[in-house]
This record gives sequence, structure tokens and C-alpha cells, in this order.
Amino acid sequence: HASAEYRGVQARAGAVDMRQRELQARAQDARELAEDALADRMAQNESLQHAGEGVAEQCNASAVVVPEAERRAARTQDAAAALRRLLDELPDRRHRRNATAADEAQAAARLQEVNASKAAARQRAGDYADALQREMRWLNHLNAQLRHAEGLDSNHTGALLPRRRGPVQLHAPAK
Repeated sequence: HASAEYRGVQARAGAVDMRQRELQARAQDARELAEDALADRMAQNESLQHAGEGVAEQCNASAVVVPEAERRAARTQDAAAALRRLLDELPDRRHRRNATAADEAQAAARLQEVNASKAAARQRAGDYADALQREMRWLNHLNAQLRHAEGLDSNHTGALLPRRRGPVQLHAPAK
């Protein structure tokens, strides 16, 4: 009778051991997911820091980076949720509570970083658009002065104005 009881205990211990290995494998998968999300996040930060050089390129790059940052934020949230689900299955409640709180804090910090980089990308896109508009106004102003200096009217009808004497003077527009 003791031998059968011993075999029963051994079988239960084997089942517990197998379940523990399964939980450890799933926790490892969740850790790898979280590491991948963090690596993606760092790569996205790097790409934001080394964005293109031209004004138009910067606007286009920012338009692409913002949706990409949103996708990465969603993946980070998914990884944190997967980690939380796995930790809920662990037998030790105290460890589960502490680990879940730490993971939630880490995921919240990562999400905050993503949102900050999205806001910075939007700000840069706005700054580049403003700079582009200023450049366009300046070019239009120079074009108008050039047309006037060439003796064409400012209404673009092509009518000739009296020719000016002396060198052409270009002036900055009034602020």
C-alpha cells in the first residue's frame, strides 16, 4: 500500500514539475517578447535621432515614424499583457503581485517614452513645416522683387513698367 501511495506522490510531483517547466518556458517566451519590443523601441529612438536632413524629408520621415511608434507601443502593451497573464499562473501569490506591479510600471514607463517620442516627432514635423513656409514666403518675396527689378508689374500680367536706373537692390521682407 505504501508503495502505491509513493508512486502516486511521485506521479503528482512529476506533473507539478512538468507544469512548472511549461510555465517557465512560457515566461521565457514572454520575456523574449518584451525584449523584442524594447529592442524595437530602441531602434525607433535611434531612427528618430538620425532622421533625414532636408526639410521635406524630415516632414515625410515624421509622418512615417508616428504610426510606427504607435504600432510599437501596441506591441509593448501586448507583451506586458502576455507577461501579466503568465505571472498570474505562477503559484506564489506574493511573487506574482510584486512581479506584476514591476512589469506594469516598466510597461507604463515604456509607453510614456513612446508617447514622448511621438510628440517630439510631431513637434519636429511642425517645426519643419513652419520653416518650409518661411522659406516659401522668402522665395516669393525675392521673386516679386526680381520681377519688379526686371520691369514686370506685380500683378503678373507681364506688362512692362518703366525701367529703373542703377543696380538692383533686394530687401528683406518686413517682419
